[in-house]
Amino acid sequence: MTGIREKQSGHWTRQLRMYCERWWKAWAGGLLFLVMVGSMPGLWINSTTHDFALSYHEQQKPQIDQSRKQFVIHDYFELDDPTAGGTKSVNWIEMISKRLKKWADVQKKDNNSLHEVEKDKCVCQKFLNDIGVHTVPILGEWRDTNWNRSEFTTVLKKAEYPIIVKLGHIQQSRALRIFRDKAKTINSAGQISQWVEKWFPERFDDATRSWAEDVNVLYNALRPCVLVHPVVTGDWIAITGAPYELKVEVIWGRAYIAFLETRMCARKFMGLWLEPQSALVATRDGRIMRFVEWPKRFEWEWVFPWDQVGQYMANVPHEDPRDPLLREYAWLSGRILEKVFATAEAVAHRLGAEQVRVDIFVSRDPAKMPIVNEISLSSGHYYRYHTKYLAREWAEGHHLKDSKQYSGNLPVPLEKMGSLYKGAAAKVVKS
Repeated sequence: MTGIREKQSGHWTRQLRMYCERWWKAWAGGLLFLVMVGSMPGLWINSTTHDFALSYHEQQKPQIDQSRKQFVIHDYFELDDPTAGGTKSVNWIEMISKRLKKWADVQKKDNNSLHEVEKDKCVCQKFLNDIGVHTVPILGEWRDTNWNRSEFTTVLKKAEYPIIVKLGHIQQSRALRIFRDKAKTINSAGQISQWVEKWFPERFDDATRSWAEDVNVLYNALRPCVLVHPVVTGDWIAITGAPYELKVEVIWGRAYIAFLETRMCARKFMGLWLEPQSALVATRDGRIMRFVEWPKRFEWEWVFPWDQVGQYMANVPHEDPRDPLLREYAWLSGRILEKVFATAEAVAHRLGAEQVRVDIFVSRDPAKMPIVNEISLSSGHYYRYHTKYLAREWAEGHHLKDSKQYSGNLPVPLEKMGSLYKGAAAKVVKS
């Protein structure tokens, strides 16, 4: 009997192993088939998208060249020629790394604090006010050295809602909170104060970036601050509860592309996003595309190796006017985009930064002015196939060295500005 049991046991073990092997082969084969079949249209669309990015770059290059020759670059942004292998060999991340390496070296050597115009949101807001662009009004601002709970609570009581409480020295979304209900906010003033005080001793660690060692030198030199300002547009993205905010990339004084995250944290079930996370890209020729990122995050990495086989989908554009999201954002065109691009260019010229991302709140009402929220000088944002052309233009200017130079305090003085700045400023700068 014992021998029979052992035989039966061995039989079932073999059967189970065979079943598992067959299931695994069927699953792997099916997945490979789906990937191959599913990738074919995606690869064709990717080629089309790449061709558009190339033709758009060729269309915009004369304007970039013209702008660069009139652009006044602050010497803080000057870089050594990065094109030893030719401009085509330069990539976006490499250019950011070169910039931050220079800044870190200058900070260590001379204790130069010009990086604060971006890294310190309190300094950034002062700069934006100084240059006269429309920006958010500051209701209250404190450093850790003059922090006052009573004053902070008074600001919360007097403010028109919704409001934003933002830590100026921390570059993270969790260091920013939006409050919509006035009564609840006032009742929670003590807890909000504790949240602010918890962040004062913290310093941001950009550990996930390749330039972390250099940029952390800059973050560690910042003075803690917090500021309170209203949400001034009055328009919100329904699914995220965030304001409409366009991120505009400006190269050598020429606004090149605008980017809007429309659905950043859609519905999720068992680790899978059930709704596409979409982004809109607007270009200077009036085109608006929707890029689907589906799934943006797939937490079951062991089931579906998304990073290896599915990233092409982030480059799939949609321009069909029947597209529900494009219909929803049909208002984002014409006068609104013209003002947005002019605003971003005005900021770049007064900053003297040959590359800058300007984040701008917009309203559905074309009569309302765009509101500058903040700037980014080390954005690793992904602009699909446009990214490599942005990097090439950025690098080419440092190779040709045909811009004007300025050394001194920011903002760059008005008397240094050329006609391109004056054209942009006339549309957006407060008199």
